[in-house]
Amino acid sequence: MATLIKKLDVFKVGRKLTNLIRNKFDYDDFMRMLILEESKIGSQIFGARKPGYRRDFFMLDESTWVWNEQIDTSTGQHIVTTRYVIESDKIYKTQDGGPYELLFGEELEHFYSAVQIYDQKARALYATL
Repeated sequence: MATLIKKLDVFKVGRKLTNLIRNKFDYDDFMRMLILEESKIGSQIFGARKPGYRRDFFMLDESTWVWNEQIDTSTGQHIVTTRYVIESDKIYKTQDGGPYELLFGEELEHFYSAVQIYDQKARALYATL
């Protein structure tokens, strides 16, 4: 659990990114860019997407992860957004602004696995910069 709860070290990615922030972007633009790039990583963790499906999975801040799934159908769009909030020893989830529920069992294991894969892929991405 401790491995999951620690913050990914995305802010210490080297001098190149520091110069990139200083010279080309303001901080908010840079953070949006990171979230978009990491969201691409997160969307690929769960296998191939079907046509009409869009999904995102990313770390919003050091204690919040977001899973967003959008499905386009003949009757319109169906969007589900799940937020995972990490506390010191527990993880809660809420869907579409509903009540917070404690994450446990198989769902907790799946979340933990997704975060580990995300972390590995994000670190590999930052290693190339």
